[in-house]
Amino acid sequence: MRSVSIIGVGCTKFGERWDVSLRDMIAEAGVMAIGDAEITGEQIDALFVGNMSGGRFIEQEHIGALIADCAGLSRLHVPSTRVEAACASGGLALRQAVLAVASGYNDIVIAAGVEKMTDVSSGTAADALAAAADREWECFFGATFPALYAMMAKLHMRRYGTTHDQMAQVAVKNHHHACFNPIAQYHMEVSIEDVNRSPLVADPLHVLDCSPISDGAAAVVLAPTEMARRFADTPIKIIGSGQASDTLALHDRRDLTTLDATVHAGRAAFAQAGIEPRQVDVAEVHDCFTIAEILAIEDLG
Repeated sequence: MRSVSIIGVGCTKFGERWDVSLRDMIAEAGVMAIGDAEITGEQIDALFVGNMSGGRFIEQEHIGALIADCAGLSRLHVPSTRVEAACASGGLALRQAVLAVASGYNDIVIAAGVEKMTDVSSGTAADALAAAADREWECFFGATFPALYAMMAKLHMRRYGTTHDQMAQVAVKNHHHACFNPIAQYHMEVSIEDVNRSPLVADPLHVLDCSPISDGAAAVVLAPTEMARRFADTPIKIIGSGQASDTLALHDRRDLTTLDATVHAGRAAFAQAGIEPRQVDVAEVHDCFTIAEILAIEDLG
């Protein structure tokens, strides 16, 4: 397997972007990434794009072909594949692109992610997101995504003594960091008291414990590491990647306070990289809810 590096990146602003469409955003991110890598469309071998639920949010399926078209790659007949893995759709698109380059099947590959979520009602958005849970065994009985994570939070609090103030600190930290990111959705500091006093969504989770829906896109260009410096002065080498699955419904999981898929994927990535968790200086983990970030950093060691 070949070593793989990132040679170009692009990212749009995130937020309620009612003035642009899904195709506008992915084109914006793609153009930035291609420009950053200083490549042409003729050099692109494949495209993988993560998108969770275009069929529900914008009533558009066949996202892979749509994005190849709006990126100007359809006339070049570049293969474009849509990847869906709920909140991990963009990350899995990147992994598929890494495997395509590492295997030697492709040389220059774009991995991207895009969502357009704010053009529908909050109820429609909540129902679309609930489709990432077990529709038959959870959603049909009234469970929403916040409710499922609330159950995980409740058990974590009872078993380990976790407090809501501790969960609120996740939101406080993340809002603080967003203030330094010009393309973040919100630029506002919040306090623990702000989080605790925000409206209750599903006990113990409040509004500020929950991530908002958003519109945005990001893209990266990958190449074999031995070719990377032809395109970038400081390519970023991908030294480890892991993927794992678990049961979809919570009632079948071994432990509601542990995400076993995260544990196994993390171990695989660390083993491939030849490092241990204690050697990591910066970690950016999924934080759809404050408890989700706590579980992720625990499960990654």
